[in-house]
Amino acid sequence: MAFILLAGVGVATMARARAIRGWESEACAWLIGRLTSSSASADAPRTSFSWDLFTPRAHGLIITPECTVAVMVGPLLISVAVIAGLRRLRPWRPLVGAVVGAAFLVVVNLVRLLIIAEAIHLFGDRAAFWWTHVVIGSLLSLAGFLGALAFAIRFSFADQRTRGSTRGGPPHRPETSPTRKATP
Repeated sequence: MAFILLAGVGVATMARARAIRGWESEACAWLIGRLTSSSASADAPRTSFSWDLFTPRAHGLIITPECTVAVMVGPLLISVAVIAGLRRLRPWRPLVGAVVGAAFLVVVNLVRLLIIAEAIHLFGDRAAFWWTHVVIGSLLSLAGFLGALAFAIRFSFADQRTRGSTRGGPPHRPETSPTRKATP
């Protein structure tokens, strides 16, 4: 039952991607305002945020559908639900693993957006955007997704390694083959 819930939340996350993009734009504007000396604002309905308003260095970004954390969190939750649903696991382990993985992805994506914003602020528009969005941002997103998935799966199966071994003593050694001579 927990796996169906997890998969449902994953699908809902992708379906509500626009609202999540609005939240991300507000979070980025808030973080820019707190971490830098720049003034920042968000326009959640337009899924955009801007900084250094009313100055010659004013910039803004729109969080597009393919750049939101929802495109990583949804598949993460669905993947963990499918993998965990195929095995007999304690239901709370995949849930906790997926939630921690999803939180990690949110942080990774916010950091990615802040890196893009800072590079544009420091170096200008086109080249900084291309390098930080296409190259660095893609690598960061991929590494974040793989790390979150690996954590969620490893955490889900963590108690499986200890549960299977109830026998004490040394590990079982197979008998020698009757066609093979035993060495002294």
